[in-house]
Amino acid sequence: SYRAPAADTAVAVARAVEALHRLAGSNETTVEPLVDGREVFPAVKSMLRSAERSIKVAMSLLGEQEILDLLVAKARAGVRVQLILDPGEHAAPAKQAQIEALAASGVEVTMYPVEHLPRVPQTHAKYHPKYLVVDDERCILGGMTWNLFARDHVRDIDLRVTGAPVRELARGFERDWAFARRPSGAPPPSPEQPVAGGAALGVDFLLESPAIKQALLDDIQAARHSIHVEMFILEHPDIIAALLKARERGVEVQILINRFQGFWEVANTAAVHELREHGAEVRWFDTPGEEMMHTKLALFDGRRAQLGSANWTAGGLESNREANVATDDVRTTQQLERTFRRHWQESSIAIDVPPWLDALAHDAMNRLREHPTLLRVVANTLTPLAELLQRL
Repeated sequence: SYRAPAADTAVAVARAVEALHRLAGSNETTVEPLVDGREVFPAVKSMLRSAERSIKVAMSLLGEQEILDLLVAKARAGVRVQLILDPGEHAAPAKQAQIEALAASGVEVTMYPVEHLPRVPQTHAKYHPKYLVVDDERCILGGMTWNLFARDHVRDIDLRVTGAPVRELARGFERDWAFARRPSGAPPPSPEQPVAGGAALGVDFLLESPAIKQALLDDIQAARHSIHVEMFILEHPDIIAALLKARERGVEVQILINRFQGFWEVANTAAVHELREHGAEVRWFDTPGEEMMHTKLALFDGRRAQLGSANWTAGGLESNREANVATDDVRTTQQLERTFRRHWQESSIAIDVPPWLDALAHDAMNRLREHPTLLRVVANTLTPLAELLQRL
């Protein structure tokens, strides 16, 4: 586990870094990892405070009150504030009231039309990005959701990026905004290409699930020495097959998976068994108490990284609207490698799942998925047993 620094210290550091980025000038590209809520949330709030012209937020779920207050304050100060949200995550009456309050204060809010996303069997398409763009010059993008639970209990990684590549992400946001606001009956746009323009500067934003999947497959195939992964949910057969081929080539494959998901989620359980059976090293990411690992990070040969909102699932890589960022910035990839190595050393070896239990889990989970309330009850009941078994 870790100890978060004092809140005042984290805020002061975030503000100082934000000021340095602004002084450096909008044309200089900088990339910096932000690890866990202790770094992400102060950085997000500092960036919001620095906004002078525009704030663009693409977020599956929004709820942390200080962030909401900052959005309102900036809108009232004349900054254009635009939010694109997932409709399913904001359908509850309390969330609707929250959105109405934002709109009444001058914040522009729209729901992404998920009904036009690709249909994939056994998945529910979502608007799942998690990023902030300020003044079309600075952004924070990754896997961190802006709610209280994420702030206090979730282990995740975002990247703070400044400079010319951010303008490409801003254009991607504007494309989503125009799609969400298009006249009723207008056809959806044709599939777009990966956001262009940033790759030559060491940063490439990927906003389409198929583009994210292809970039991952390309990077896995190109790896010659090592592939290091921290993943919340891992189940996509094409990704697993590519990882197994990499292992056959002699590439070191090390994967950290969230322990709660990994023990009872059939997808992770099956992936753990198949990967370990073919020589990959897989460990549960140890988190104390209510904490959980929510990261979607991949590192290739210590020279290239991709992270963001996309789980390695059919939804994350085929149907959802997601947002990932890939970079070959040396300093950034080295920092992320050090973070991965620390997490790897702190984590336990994964439980090897027998094939008969794997098949039983598949059948049970498929049945339970038809009854979400019962699934949550079962998961909450079995969690203490999972913790006990992990200690035996």
